Amino acid sequence: MKGLLARKLGMTQLFNPDGTTSAVTVLEAGPCRVLGLRTAEKDG
Repeated sequence: MKGLLARKLGMTQLFNPDGTTSAVTVLEAGPCRVLGLRTAEKDG
């Protein structure tokens, strides 16, 4: 499983090409450092 840690900054809307709107969440991520890699064979 891959994941990402982020902080939610808020909500806004974007306009689609057909003129409708979509609600979107604004996130702040990073800088992120890889601390280790785990595999099923090594870590279970």
